[in-house]
This record gives sequence, structure tokens and C-alpha cells, in this order.
Amino acid sequence: MNDDAKDGRDDETKLIRKLVRTFHLDARERRRLPNGRARKSLVLAAIAEELEAGGWHPAGQRPADDFAGGLIERLADGRCRIHWKSEVSMLRYELDAVGEFASADEAARTWLRAMFPRDIDGVPIDGEA
Repeated sequence: MNDDAKDGRDDETKLIRKLVRTFHLDARERRRLPNGRARKSLVLAAIAEELEAGGWHPAGQRPADDFAGGLIERLADGRCRIHWKSEVSMLRYELDAVGEFASADEAARTWLRAMFPRDIDGVPIDGEA
């Protein structure tokens, strides 16, 4: 593999990590993605890396926080939980369910399919989520 191809792959990985962390890429960053798309395999890998590093995805969020959607928790044994919450009235959120998963990959696939089935902030996911 030549250095240009490696640099392009590294750039793509960094952009996907940012997209997974912030749920946003600016127009210039989007143009740097191959075909303007986020490869599903890289999205799932970035979520798994975040879980490995800090135990939660999205990082910085916890079940007691106000949010609508899912929050992945990585347990010490490698299993994961997804805490699902919804807005029940204006700015009031309640826990709907907690799902158990055997691995970070299984939890990430479930979370991605529910939260971003086609795209993240308009960046299409290349591969069926």
C-alpha cells in the first residue's frame, strides 16, 4: 500500500471518529469522505473504540442525564447495555428499557440501527445499518 492510500484511510478513520463523537462534520470534512459516505464498519469500530476507552457511547452522557434515544454502557466483562429513554413531556425524559448485549459490536449495531438507520447528520452510512 502506498503512503497516499494509507494517509487517505487514516484521514477517513479520523473523520468517522469525529462524526461518531460529535454527530457532525462540516462541508469540507464531508467532501473528504470517500463518495461522501461513512463506511458502516468504521462507524461501528469508532463506537467500539469509544466504549473501550471510556465505557460509554455517547461519551460524557450517563443514564441520569436528560436525553432521548439510546446510551450504550460497556460493562467490565465486555457485555453492554443500552439505556433507552424518551421524552414524555416537554424536557422531561424517562427510561423506557434497558437492553443487554453480549458484545460491544452487537450493542453498537443495535444502537446505530435505531438512532441513525440511514445517515448521521446527512452523511449517508455506506452499508445497511
